Amino acid sequence: MIGVLFKDYQLDVAREFFQLFKTPWEMYKKSEKYDVVISTRDSFPEVDARLLIVFGSRIMHGESAYTINKRVSGKNVLLNHGGVEFPVYGELLTFKNETPGFACINSKNGYAGYQLDTPQGRIMRLGYDLFQEIEYLLVYGQPLENAHIPTLEIHIQMLRTWIVNSGIFLFEVPPVPAGKNFICCLTHDVDFAGIRFHGLDHTLLGFLYRASLVSVLRFIKRKATAYYLWINFKAVASLPLVYLGLSKDFWLQFDHYLEIEKDVTSTFFIVPFKDRPGLNITGHLAGTRALRYDINDIVPWVKKLQNCGHEIAVHGIDAWTDAEQGREELRRIAEVTGESDAGIRMHCLCYDSDSPKRLEHAGFLYDSTFGYNENIGYRGGTTQVFRPPGTNNLLEIPMHIQDVALFHSRRLGLTATQAFPLCMSIIKNACLYGGVITIIWHLRSIAPERQWIDFYEALLRELKKYNAWFCTAKQAVAWFNARRNISFQADSKIKKLIRVSLKRAVNNHAAGFNVRIYQPVKLEQASSSSGIMFADVPWNGQQDMDIHEKSILSQDIEYTRVGFETAL
Repeated sequence: MIGVLFKDYQLDVAREFFQLFKTPWEMYKKSEKYDVVISTRDSFPEVDARLLIVFGSRIMHGESAYTINKRVSGKNVLLNHGGVEFPVYGELLTFKNETPGFACINSKNGYAGYQLDTPQGRIMRLGYDLFQEIEYLLVYGQPLENAHIPTLEIHIQMLRTWIVNSGIFLFEVPPVPAGKNFICCLTHDVDFAGIRFHGLDHTLLGFLYRASLVSVLRFIKRKATAYYLWINFKAVASLPLVYLGLSKDFWLQFDHYLEIEKDVTSTFFIVPFKDRPGLNITGHLAGTRALRYDINDIVPWVKKLQNCGHEIAVHGIDAWTDAEQGREELRRIAEVTGESDAGIRMHCLCYDSDSPKRLEHAGFLYDSTFGYNENIGYRGGTTQVFRPPGTNNLLEIPMHIQDVALFHSRRLGLTATQAFPLCMSIIKNACLYGGVITIIWHLRSIAPERQWIDFYEALLRELKKYNAWFCTAKQAVAWFNARRNISFQADSKIKKLIRVSLKRAVNNHAAGFNVRIYQPVKLEQASSSSGIMFADVPWNGQQDMDIHEKSILSQDIEYTRVGFETAL
């Protein structure tokens, strides 16, 4: 059991952090003895622990002035631990090289953290506030330049490493379904349900321009093949027949996705109301955000998708800024789907720090807006479903890979060859940290003029190689919600016995849980780069599962080594 000390206002973020780092913990009690104590208070606590980890950017009572280097107030400072870089966004205190002990985290301004072994136990002093960092990540998210860094997962991984390398037994329920490496959610934003809904508007004119002139220029510059050019020209030529109803609408791609995803399920975010640009929209979106279809225009397709096991969710217009509008959008979708417990993703990813509260008040089960329009990666620094600060029930399933961000000329504008390694880094991080990869592939993105179908199919093949659990966004949220309902309780009669309990109020899931056991490292053998070893014990199917340190370590279990330097 980990004892945790924090500032009074940090209770909620501390609780959320230990939902993500799902290991036994409790608020520190003076009457209890802990192997590990973690503190973010502004003074060194007087505790009896084998490992004391103290976070904070303020000079604490008892710290010698000669050990302090400087205090950095600027945001987005890169630190280094074991060869892995990660940013901090709050204030940072750095220490001089003459500090006793040795550096465990470095910055360009000196030590950002050091480790000191004393006769009483090991002390680790870090110059930033862990829970302040977590709150910033979950509320505001990372800037674009740090999109590639799973910062929150690195914070968790550092704690794991420090605990295990201090010779202390650790176990957790990892964010990994039993028998799988990670979760994958395929999602589709249905911004356009056919080109026939558009008259001579900016959408049609933009298509004609890109499918003709831009396609020719791409072909001349050897950025596109002759086949690509032919498909786009063919689509342009077919427009009169499409509008007359004599030829298939090439932007209506539901059947094609059903074919591509015949052995998996996905989530389709569908618009509740047409011709609404939305409230509080400024800039170039003010005149172009309104969409020309809504769910009532595609009811047969909605029913077919549901019958095939796919999920229908809300592609919201105003819910992010007005809870009553959100309730109206939810009702409109529910009228067709028959399901009131729906998730949402906002059109154009409109979102602010108060949006989660409004979406919760509107009655949504989950949100999947927290991500980037201009990049791929980890806006919240995490692969995990989380509860946004200030909410009680809403869960956020963060997005990671978006087609438009990768390929659009006004975004990253990458070729397939350039984009694939970026996607592979996200897949490899998911294999290391677990969690979920959420992918957005717009309905029209496999059609002319985009033709991003080959890349999407190649990405699916790669994900299947890495043993992902494919599920809908609602199923992923339900799995994480079940994990959140797992609790730990120390047995007061038997030393170092922890009972792991799963509340049976939650639904059964196709994917179960593991209990991950980490092998303690002898102090003289530990280093930040030596890696740590773990073994997964499948959930035994009972409501309660007892974990006793001595009995676990005495068993002949095959452990897997993971090095911290493989994080990125």
